[in-house]
Amino acid sequence: MSHLAVQIAGSRGAGKSDPVDAYAAATVFLSGRATGTPKSRDGAVKAIRALRVVRKSAVKARTQTINQIRTLMSPHPSKYVTSCATCPPVS
Repeated sequence: MSHLAVQIAGSRGAGKSDPVDAYAAATVFLSGRATGTPKSRDGAVKAIRALRVVRKSAVKARTQTINQIRTLMSPHPSKYVTSCATCPPVS
């Protein structure tokens, strides 16, 4: 738990409330008692975020391609195929 979180938790008492937490965090910050530093958005973090975006896009494209191949391989026109959770996959 961060130093700021400890200060807020100590002043809150029992229970949890987002509006109360937000007010307490703002109060601690404005009083100058907050000693934390914001997270950096450069370097390794930025690289990992970019990789995650690219991976998500690649997975989506892969799924779309597989679905298109399955549609092309289907021996029956789609209007005659009945959707069923227990039916075997169309090959």
